[in-house]
Amino acid sequence: MPVDVVKSAKRVLEVLECFAEGRRPLTGAEICQLLNYPKSSTNALVHSLVSLGYLDLDETEKTYFPTIRVTLLGDWLPSMLPGRVDLEELLMRVSQRTRETVTLSAQAGNEMVFVRIVPSTYPVALNLEAGSRAPLFNSAVGLALLATFSDDQIARLTQKLRFGRSRNEMERTVLKEKIQAVRSQGYAIVYDSVLPDTGAIAVVLPVKAPATPIVLGVGGPVERIRSNATAIADILMNIVAELQETQPSKRKSLP
Repeated sequence: MPVDVVKSAKRVLEVLECFAEGRRPLTGAEICQLLNYPKSSTNALVHSLVSLGYLDLDETEKTYFPTIRVTLLGDWLPSMLPGRVDLEELLMRVSQRTRETVTLSAQAGNEMVFVRIVPSTYPVALNLEAGSRAPLFNSAVGLALLATFSDDQIARLTQKLRFGRSRNEMERTVLKEKIQAVRSQGYAIVYDSVLPDTGAIAVVLPVKAPATPIVLGVGGPVERIRSNATAIADILMNIVAELQETQPSKRKSLP
């Protein structure tokens, strides 16, 4: 767990994620088992969420289930995407066309967090879980996002990195070259970085300010991604183009 994460906040979100994955009522004991939490801590946590109106308790079955209040926390977010895009439909479309693992991720400090995963349909595939992380500066999803930042923003971020003294300037130069390549081709592609023998291709989805940028990625075994890189990149770039076409024109009408 990152050192700057408050344990209680992490546990609240992990409880809610349990329901997102299972999509069914859960007992306190099941939540304990799924998250490997102490019984006393779990009881205190779910009782608090019930009191706050985020979980409902079935007194007969002794099970918990999220209330509509959880949905309302983020039901406005799809409006930040052009044309009120159905993200699930978009993910499934990419999954069906590539058959590889498809991800949505967002920045969290110097890391990227995978917030939605659609597993590959291949027997051998890139296996990820929602909540897993990748480095911002050395992953396809991270580089895709960095390429949308200004050079000044990137410089401020890299100042926080702990590069070795002798390698400091070299690593910054390499990073700059990678970002320039992403800007030129419109997508990021990385091999053997986050996990050995894997590759990934990623693009940033257009969103309305001030929404947090969302990165769409496709990953799998390195040889399969390498062989299909052009086709996968075309699929992702077409998705971006479709979304951009649905955005209102920024041009002002002539008087």
